[in-house]
Amino acid sequence: MATDDDEKLIGGVRAACYWNTLHIELLWLSATARGQGSGRQLIGKAEDFARELGCENALVETTSWQAKPFYEKNGYVLMGTLEGRPKGHASHYLTKSLM
Repeated sequence: MATDDDEKLIGGVRAACYWNTLHIELLWLSATARGQGSGRQLIGKAEDFARELGCENALVETTSWQAKPFYEKNGYVLMGTLEGRPKGHASHYLTKSLM
């Protein structure tokens, strides 16, 4: 979870570790918190926790209108794209080594 200076919730991440992989299921930030490093901190904390649990990789799915550039800026590499998922858009699968 991420909070602002007034302890108001501004973001969070939900993830699971299985098959030696951190699976990022959801990462969200309020519009006012974007571009200030909070997302980078959230993903970094999730990756650090995953390393402690023995995860060697991270995996995330994002759609064409979401956060692909954000993940790429944080070291994730495009592994594959499914066009038409949903119709008119694409789902992108990105991965990162945690080693």
